Amino acid sequence: MLPRHQHANAYITLVLRGEYTEAGDHGRFKVRPGDVLVHGAYASHADWIGRRGDVKTLNFELQDSLPNTHVGFTHDLDQIAKLSSEDPAAAKAALLDSFKPRPLEFSDWPEMLAQYIREHPEKAIGYWARSLGLAASTISRAFRQAFGVSPAEYRATARTLQAYQRLVETETTLSDIATQLHFSDQAHFTRAIRALTGAPPNYWRKVKNLQDTKPRRA
Repeated sequence: MLPRHQHANAYITLVLRGEYTEAGDHGRFKVRPGDVLVHGAYASHADWIGRRGDVKTLNFELQDSLPNTHVGFTHDLDQIAKLSSEDPAAAKAALLDSFKPRPLEFSDWPEMLAQYIREHPEKAIGYWARSLGLAASTISRAFRQAFGVSPAEYRATARTLQAYQRLVETETTLSDIATQLHFSDQAHFTRAIRALTGAPPNYWRKVKNLQDTKPRRA
């Protein structure tokens, strides 16, 4: 297992060799050669690699808009791999052009819970234990085995990621973001954003405003 870790920049991964399972803030995916994973900025994930550990991937940083799904595939694996050693920018463009989304493979309750948390990070998780007839400790233990983190920790990160995305993508005020995502107060919101990104919310809002004022290319 590669422990849960974070990347500050968005990037896209093409699996060249081997198989593994990635579980993180965007979901849980079993991937093989030709599959593609899209990672947003400041998202975290853990990787479960088989005993052979014979995995090779190709990563490209993304600064433009991301595909609107987090797992897909390409039929141009060999071409992109060859092109990457000659012209990385062209290889990334070819990967994005050939990217096609693929259905998710997992439908077990840890994945369903993770999806619920991502869609409703402000809501409590206790009802899952009651609806499944399981002790909360059992759910927490099994979820950690699947995602490398407890449900409560996963929810805290999911909520903060959503807050960060609203900071850099919308005009919603800082106070409204904190209220909408049910942070206890403005100080809690600020601490969460700083812990995730290393900078407070007003820094990211200034970054967004500067980017909005830049002239767009024709």
